Amino acid sequence: MVNSVGQPPSIIVGVAWLSIALLYLFNPLLKLKGTGSTWVDAESAPNISRRSWTSIVAVSNGTTDAEVIAEIKKNTRVPVIITGSPATAWAALERWEDPSYLASKFPDGKVHGVVSRPDGFFIAPSRGYHRKLDPFVSATAQDTNVGTAAVSDFFEPNGPRLYVTGKLDKDPQLRLLQPDVHPKDFLEHPVEDFVGAYMFLGSGSTANTHLDETSNVIVMMMGRKHVSLFAPTQWYDLHLHPFHHPRRHQSQRYFPEIENLAPSSVVVPWGVSELSPGEALVLPPFWFHRFRCLSSPAASLATWHVSPELEALKWVETQAPPNTIQRQLFPNEFSPPPRGKALDTNMGGMALYVRLLGEELLALSPGVGQIHVGDLADLTPSNELDLPTASRLLIRAVVTSRYLSLTPSMVEREPNLGCGPKWSTRLCPLKAKALPTKDHRDTRSRAHEVVSGLWEQLKDVDNSAGHLDGVLGMIFSDYIEHMATMAAGPTMVCEFLSCVAHEGAWKRTRSSVVL
Repeated sequence: MVNSVGQPPSIIVGVAWLSIALLYLFNPLLKLKGTGSTWVDAESAPNISRRSWTSIVAVSNGTTDAEVIAEIKKNTRVPVIITGSPATAWAALERWEDPSYLASKFPDGKVHGVVSRPDGFFIAPSRGYHRKLDPFVSATAQDTNVGTAAVSDFFEPNGPRLYVTGKLDKDPQLRLLQPDVHPKDFLEHPVEDFVGAYMFLGSGSTANTHLDETSNVIVMMMGRKHVSLFAPTQWYDLHLHPFHHPRRHQSQRYFPEIENLAPSSVVVPWGVSELSPGEALVLPPFWFHRFRCLSSPAASLATWHVSPELEALKWVETQAPPNTIQRQLFPNEFSPPPRGKALDTNMGGMALYVRLLGEELLALSPGVGQIHVGDLADLTPSNELDLPTASRLLIRAVVTSRYLSLTPSMVEREPNLGCGPKWSTRLCPLKAKALPTKDHRDTRSRAHEVVSGLWEQLKDVDNSAGHLDGVLGMIFSDYIEHMATMAAGPTMVCEFLSCVAHEGAWKRTRSSVVL
């Protein structure tokens, strides 16, 4: 098979990988991998030119396009911008610049399901939110209006800030636009891994910082968007919402007032860039991204594919704790106890399991501990930092990042999913219910089994820019929050994990070793 310019597919792939390799050798921004000291926003980023953090892989039109993009998406774990793909020939790039043409594709020239906010920042519910938690989640409403807007409103430079999204082939009002986005089969390859294609249309809007668990290829179709990217290793500084929050895997940091923040309060992006029509951003799974419209309107198409990281996350969510611990679990994890209930000595078994999970993970992948937590710049086990201590510090980092940090510019935290106002580690149980030595051994064996199973699924994933370390850290965070829920209920996760991270909690009993 030969492409349209007479080169065999192997050469095209080789050029792609050579370009990616050059990224590691010559990209100065790799030195800015999120120490959390300062924030550099789009408007004020010094010496960061357009696309300065990417490898520009030029893909020629021809039969190899799908294979090349699929290879990059499958094997590359740093962001890449692709130019010259078949998207540059899409009719949408020209037709949609005409407001009257675009209006003709919507009934009566109206767009339905439009979200508007005065500040233009939008945060959508995430995958996996359990509706049974609605009675216990009170602070999730945004100052938003959902309604109808004229297509012409999206073309107003100083008009309302609008945002609408939908699946291109399923949404009734977007299906008429499909012929203008052809061919897009090169984005849907391989078909067996393809999840869907979603269109995003905005005007003056910003999608707040979040991650997708899928592999993502985002094609700019109209206007321009600015993108800020954060590596998976920056999860601590980005303060993800708790496991049970409707906006799980989205950052609690909120950036409408960047210029008013002290440098110590903000986060350096891994890189910033702009996307223009026809350009495609290959975004690896679990990379945080924040898109801001630079024109009115701006439209992009995102195609999602199943990733090993997503499969690993789904797998670990099905893993139960040891059988001995299951007999002591909270009877109904979606019926939270009253606030301030004391933690039980029976929870010592789960506390042991969570600590052992941390030890097993850090033993297999020490890089997971390379995060910045106040004065602790590195939680990697060493001669000075043994595994049990490193594990407790990693668990403390999860609690601090998701539940306790009160840095400026945070989205209002859900009070029912945080530590209570009178909470203190002084309330942690000092004693634990007796746990026979055999059960202790079985608990360690189960922790090893779960972490080894997770590692087996991800061991071949590229760790460029600390990708794998960051992914493992976030999956670990989710899993221990889930285990904490099983032990204490969803409103006591913060308190339970705080005690697990506390050295004095659930100490030995006379008859057996517990922690």
